[in-house]
Amino acid sequence: MRKFSASGWMVFLSLAYTLLSMYYPVYGQQAKLDQPEVSEYLRKGLLLSDTGRFHEAISELTSALEIKPNSVTALAHRCKAYLLTGQASKALEDINKAISLSTSNAALYKERADTFSVLGDYKNAVADYDRVISLAPHSASAYNNRAVALSKLNRTKEALEGLNTAMEVSGVSPDALPPSVFEGSKW
Repeated sequence: MRKFSASGWMVFLSLAYTLLSMYYPVYGQQAKLDQPEVSEYLRKGLLLSDTGRFHEAISELTSALEIKPNSVTALAHRCKAYLLTGQASKALEDINKAISLSTSNAALYKERADTFSVLGDYKNAVADYDRVISLAPHSASAYNNRAVALSKLNRTKEALEGLNTAMEVSGVSPDALPPSVFEGSKW
């Protein structure tokens, strides 16, 4: 069995840490992590979120933000956890801060639009879905969610156009959908 020297282990661990934790995925982008503690809190927070333990996830993500208050990754994921625990006002605070730190991230605007929808603020939701579409024009979910928000504002014609665009972008033909999709619809 081959043994590494202490300096060899340090080089190996440093390289492994750099490769494994320097970049952490956030909404399809990469966010650089500077401190190993932040990485560990984020890892735990994301794992807890993935298993539906949102209150515990909020605690871990809050710990990450105590160390690195401008972590877009932690803010975005804590926003989602807040939203899923019925704390939409806190979610909005987090996502607003995340957007102020990363102004061209379409996923952050989508998250804020979803938050506005939960709060019943459909006008601002539509405005943010418009931003998402301008940043990511092939986002079928943005067109779809925008259509839902438009329908809540009684802008049915625009909502229908948005649904059609969502289907075009996603490659779904209305003819391919079962009739049950349209049953009970006000469209």
